[in-house]
Amino acid sequence: IPTMDFRIDLINGITGEDRNIRAGLLYDLTRDRVVWQKDMDYAYPIASLTKMMVALLASEDLNRGTVCLDDQITVKRTYKKRLRRRRYTTYTVEERYSFEDVLKMAMVASHNESTIWIARHCSGSLEAFVERMNRRAHELGMGKTQYSNPSGLPAIISELDNSSSPRDQLILA
Repeated sequence: IPTMDFRIDLINGITGEDRNIRAGLLYDLTRDRVVWQKDMDYAYPIASLTKMMVALLASEDLNRGTVCLDDQITVKRTYKKRLRRRRYTTYTVEERYSFEDVLKMAMVASHNESTIWIARHCSGSLEAFVERMNRRAHELGMGKTQYSNPSGLPAIISELDNSSSPRDQLILA
């Protein structure tokens, strides 16, 4: 039976071995300080942590009154149905969601497509929203953060993946 080698910290609890952790930090709100960190200023791909910035921009838009939780978002989906062998028919379905439901889909279920719906609803286009994400990160002092999409899915070119440092994620949080 393999044994797990944990480091026991009497103040902060049990942590894994540092060599198994690429980067991160542990922040104590009570004491208002970082109590553990590793490579906290190096940017790594952040995947779905991207949605934290989506939530910030959406909540700022809600507070400004430019969007409302009751706003309706219409989504058109096109499906392809096989009839026989090589014959297909396509049909389009229109679905309506409240902005509140779309936010829940993105933040609770981590539904990637809903972040695109949020982006278009808040900024008119995906590109404009991603630009806002990068601008807001800069305004917050998140110097190691770069966004290329609101979902956190990998980009076609890995250098364009959304990335951030643990310190920048702390700023955002």
